Amino acid sequence: EKRVYEQKISELEEELKKIDLIKADNIRLKEENAALIRVISKLSK
Repeated sequence: EKRVYEQKISELEEELKKIDLIKADNIRLKEENAALIRVISKLSK
């Protein structure tokens, strides 16, 4: 019983790590998108 809970906790910790990586990727992509939009708007003037 205790072992099952420990396994589940371990799985959830791994999921949290993945979520943190995805959040970091999202922030980076938003910043890159903003930079690209700035470049495109300058080029289209």
